[in-house]
Amino acid sequence: MEHKRAICRKVCLFAIALAFVAGFTPFSRHATIAAFATFLALASGWMWMTSPDPLRNDVPDALVGYSPFFERNGFCFVPQLNVRDGLCWFDVYFQTRWSGNCQAELYFIPMEGMSSDGNHQVQPISVKIECAGGEVGVVKIPYPIGESWQGKIMIYDVAARTTYPDGKGDILRGREGTPVGEPSSDLREALKAAKILIAPMRMTKDAIVEFQLPIGVQSANPPDAIIQTEMLWRPTYGFPVEQSS
Repeated sequence: MEHKRAICRKVCLFAIALAFVAGFTPFSRHATIAAFATFLALASGWMWMTSPDPLRNDVPDALVGYSPFFERNGFCFVPQLNVRDGLCWFDVYFQTRWSGNCQAELYFIPMEGMSSDGNHQVQPISVKIECAGGEVGVVKIPYPIGESWQGKIMIYDVAARTTYPDGKGDILRGREGTPVGEPSSDLREALKAAKILIAPMRMTKDAIVEFQLPIGVQSANPPDAIIQTEMLWRPTYGFPVEQSS
């Protein structure tokens, strides 16, 4: 199956040829056909030029094999629960679709297991990520789980906010993820104050992820457990992609 960029290129070239023939050949309604062909050439040409080139290997499609695979305004991410050394970690893999530097705030709010006094059995997640265009990375968040909730199914609301301080730049990869909405201002302030209301807090778009919480993990954070960010891939100025150490 041909890539969208190749299809747009063929449509554009065909439309240019049709517009040329219709413009210089006197036949019935040739002016209408020439105008339509010109419009088609401009539209398909714009799509051709703005679509990512699949032959360029400077940005790997690192998140395609993961499901669910979320996106907010070009910032793509995948949450996972992993157990290492008896502690559950909330890992979020991420990648940008644009060449501009991105600042993102991600939110994962469990539908149950939270407390009005802030002593949550299942913690809400709010994390900030900064990355350069096209970078692929993972942020690893220590995630203790109350004993009464271990082994149960948990559904999380997913939301995100993104900014590109210097503009988005050029598109580097075309594959899009499931769109997520922004959190409300009330939710952002509650997270900053480390307080979450017990009542369900819906986002502007319904994006959710479901996990089975692991069994036999720690219910409190060890003192040496801290949030870790690791960059997995960084595009070079040329080709191919450079893997960071």
